[in-house]
Amino acid sequence: FDDLRPISESTADLPKGGRFDGTLKLKGDTGKKSTMKVDVKINKLIAGRSDLKGAIQITNLDQPKFAMGTQSEFLDVDGLRAAFGGGGDDEEASKKPQKDENPHGLSKSTRDLLAGVSGKANLQAKKALVKGMTMSNFNGTLIMTRGVAKFDKLDFGFYGGTVSATGTSLDLPSERTKYAIDFDAKNVDFGAFLADMTPLGKLFKGTVSP
Repeated sequence: FDDLRPISESTADLPKGGRFDGTLKLKGDTGKKSTMKVDVKINKLIAGRSDLKGAIQITNLDQPKFAMGTQSEFLDVDGLRAAFGGGGDDEEASKKPQKDENPHGLSKSTRDLLAGVSGKANLQAKKALVKGMTMSNFNGTLIMTRGVAKFDKLDFGFYGGTVSATGTSLDLPSERTKYAIDFDAKNVDFGAFLADMTPLGKLFKGTVSP
């Protein structure tokens, strides 16, 4: 990705050191973006610590609609959010904006682009890192409508138990990301979670279930 990053403001959001191995097929009239169709086969995509393989199809580049299926050994959502956040050098990216210039890690150009995007994605990862929390056997089906993503299915392993977060949604084009979280937990080790994520240590023990 390093050769692409200087091209434009949008490509500057590509993570440094990333690598893509696969094929891209483009069909349609380049003068009419609505006729364009893009087929991407991902043999291997490396971005930061994350790896990905699968396929993506995009139609109508004026109002993009996608169909996507991916699998990953490790999906570092925290790292990807930071890597795609600001473009530029690592030193510059580490300087957080003072107000709402870029409050949730996506540049304005990326948020504007997502506002016109719709589609469906099936996502699988053996291990995922989100907000410092490790999840296993991540399996989700995501529906996006003009940048607002909702999980029709979202299941994963978490601290020895299982969580279903079907119905969870994220408004990605919003200046401040809006979340609606819906989940059911079974046999989650709440004590271990608190020990890892808070200063409470081993104060609490036990699991969480409905």
